[in-house]
Amino acid sequence: PASADQGVTFYQFLPRSYLGQYRSVYYMQKDEEKKPFYLNIAVLSIASAIVFISVICYFFGPLATIFFIGAELFAITFLEATNYIEHYGLRRQKLPNGEY
Repeated sequence: PASADQGVTFYQFLPRSYLGQYRSVYYMQKDEEKKPFYLNIAVLSIASAIVFISVICYFFGPLATIFFIGAELFAITFLEATNYIEHYGLRRQKLPNGEY
C-alpha cells in the first residue's frame, strides 16, 4: 500500500496508503499469528491512539487536543508524501521461483 501506481495523484494515494497499511498489518497478523482481534497490533495501535488523545483532552483541554490532532495529520501527510515520492510507479516482478 505504500507504493503509488503510476498516474495516481498524491491525494488519491494518501487515504489508500494510510488505511491500506493498517489493513495489511491487520491481515498479516490475523493470518500468520492467529491472534485474537483485540491483540492484533493494528487494533492495539488505533486503540492506544484513541486513549492517548482522550488523555490529552482530559488533562490539557479541547484546544490542545485540536492542536495535537493537527500536528498528527501534518506529520502523517509528510510521511505519506515521502512514501509517494520514493515509491512512485515502482512495481515488483514475480520471479520464476514465486518470490518477488
